[in-house]
Amino acid sequence: MQLSYEGDVFMKKAGNRIIALSVMAACAFWVIDSLIDYFVFYEESFLEVFILDHRELSFRILSSIFVIGFGVLISRTFVVQKRVEEKLRGNEFKLEKLLREKEVLLSEVHHRVKNNMAIISAFLSLQSNYIDDKQLIAMFSESQNRIHSMAMVHERLYKHNNFSTIDFKEYAEALSKDLIRSHGFGMEQVGVVTNIDDTALCLNTLIPCGLIMNELITNSLKYAFKDATEPEIRIALESEDDTITMSVTDNGIGLPDEIELNQSRTLGLKIVYQLILQLGGNVEIDRSNGTEFRISFKPSEKKHYRSN
Repeated sequence: MQLSYEGDVFMKKAGNRIIALSVMAACAFWVIDSLIDYFVFYEESFLEVFILDHRELSFRILSSIFVIGFGVLISRTFVVQKRVEEKLRGNEFKLEKLLREKEVLLSEVHHRVKNNMAIISAFLSLQSNYIDDKQLIAMFSESQNRIHSMAMVHERLYKHNNFSTIDFKEYAEALSKDLIRSHGFGMEQVGVVTNIDDTALCLNTLIPCGLIMNELITNSLKYAFKDATEPEIRIALESEDDTITMSVTDNGIGLPDEIELNQSRTLGLKIVYQLILQLGGNVEIDRSNGTEFRISFKPSEKKHYRSN
């Protein structure tokens, strides 16, 4: 924008100077030509002879003045253009320097956030070692998994030098595998199938989506596969008509009909419901063959909390 503005100002000034010199030269030539006609008409012998004899000379003088003036203008134009280019190069260098500093700063911020979350998770793990109640230990473990799902986003942002979005397919596969291991399953025991479009999600969307996915996969691993012979979790993400749809599906026993997401008493489903509101989205639950959660929302850099 700065380059375009300074270039426009430069061209306007140059054009105005050329027009001014041309008008001055035309006016001067018109005045001399009028004087010649005047003295010829009144037969002023001395002036007639002098001006007529020097008419060609006068024209050449005026032409020379115009050429010299035009040459000065051109040289001045090149000088101004050079100064503008040097200034623009200096501005570009400053912008590149600021951009590099911003990238380093953002990388450091994401790195520190990830490390701080890892420290919090470690504290929870240490604290759980002093607890004998299995239910409390499970609650601590689930909190660690929630922290881990957020830390993974920041880790991928700084590792891939992309501070706005990540490869969601890679993230979903890595998160699901970590959750399967943390719940005592082997990777050969629970299948994971992903069908994820190449859709860019901003950070304000990535964190809620990661937490939703964490809660729904955890819910499936805890309750859905008690009698399943070949348990499977399917994760999908697609974008169509400016709407993003994320689904998490299992082939387990199915969510009981009496459980409603907006009235759930379990912390995990309450978190899912609140995060969907945060995204400004809607959810559909299919219980016909296992359980499928389909969450639809509009992509946006800034999300506003939607009340129910």
